[in-house]
Amino acid sequence: MLGKVQTQYVLEIVIKVVTVPAEEKMGFRKPIDYNSVHHQIYMAGVELHSHHNDGFTTWEIKKDLHRIKWLLDEIMADAPTYADEQEFLDEHSKVKMWRVLKK
Repeated sequence: MLGKVQTQYVLEIVIKVVTVPAEEKMGFRKPIDYNSVHHQIYMAGVELHSHHNDGFTTWEIKKDLHRIKWLLDEIMADAPTYADEQEFLDEHSKVKMWRVLKK
């Protein structure tokens, strides 16, 4: 037999399961916040190039950036290819090329 607290807990779980709409159960879930990750990596780059930091500090930052790059390379190597992926990559290449040409 369930106690009062246990019964309340079970009811809360049942209510949560029953009240979740179907589109939320099968919907898109984005596991990272792009803006936060982008900002942290960008700020690591700022610190890496800062003349206020010594070599010991910047070397640790660069090692962290290498570890992030290696992790991303592993993940992307096993990732599927999508229909408009090449177009997305080509557009990025053009932007990158114009940035180099403007220098």
